[in-house]
This record gives sequence, C-alpha cells and structure tokens, in this order.
Amino acid sequence: MLLLQIDRRKRYLSLMKAFSIIIFSLLLVSCKNNSTVIDTGISIDVLDQQGQNLLTNPATYTKDNIEVYYVVNGQAQLYDKPNLGISKGFIISKGINGNNDFRVYLNFNRKERYSVTLVKFGTSKTDTIKAKFKFTRESVFKEKITFLSPQLFFIA
Repeated sequence: MLLLQIDRRKRYLSLMKAFSIIIFSLLLVSCKNNSTVIDTGISIDVLDQQGQNLLTNPATYTKDNIEVYYVVNGQAQLYDKPNLGISKGFIISKGINGNNDFRVYLNFNRKERYSVTLVKFGTSKTDTIKAKFKFTRESVFKEKITFLSPQLFFIA
C-alpha cells in the first residue's frame, strides 16, 4: 500500500512539473513588450546675435507669442491642443543655468520621409525644422534634424 502511494505521488509531482513548464512556456511566448517610445522633442536655446537668451527676463518671446505649425500635405496647421499638457507643441521651462529653455515637439508622419515643423516667434520670425524619423512597430525616434532657416536657434 505504501509503495502504491509513493508511486502516485511521483506521478502527481511529474505531472505538476510538466504542467508548470508548459504554463511558464506559454506565458513567455505570449508576453509582448508593450513599451512605446515616441521621441520627437528637441531642446534648443533661443538666442539673439549677442548670445542673449530671448526667453529669459526681460523675455522677448513667451508662451503667448510663440506658435508651432505642423506642415501636413503641404499646408501649415497651427498646433493647438488645449486639452493636452503640451497644448501648443512646445514648453518653456527653467533650465539648470537659470535661463529658460525651449523644447519643441516635432511633427512626424509614418507616410512621409521627412516632416516639417514651423516655429513662429512673435510676428516676424519663423524658423523651419525638417526632421527625419526612424519608425519601429510601436516607437518613433529622431534620426536627423535640419534647421532650414536658423534665425534664433542653437541646439542645446
């Protein structure tokens, strides 16, 4: 009788071990990496010809007189999403050196080889940024950034 119980216990443990291996294998195969990276922002300094930061007091440019346009199908479209945290396509934040830093989020489109973003400062200066992106199945990465009319920019 004791031998029969030991034999059943061994079979039970073998079955449980095999079952555990199968379940673990299925979990590994079915797990999908759901991390998505969208890296479209660039930080730039907005300087005059003397190297003065135009975003720091007294600021020449503020969030109220800067606009970002995404060029879509050849037409410039104002980026204005009031329900988002970055509602105007850029942020101005205090940098570690005490000056204000400018970060713009560039237009991207999987169907286009290059994307174009316009940044309008005040009423007279508009700078054009051309970007090439690398796309993976779930992510977007900057590959090449070109300033077509660098009037105020210095890449930080």
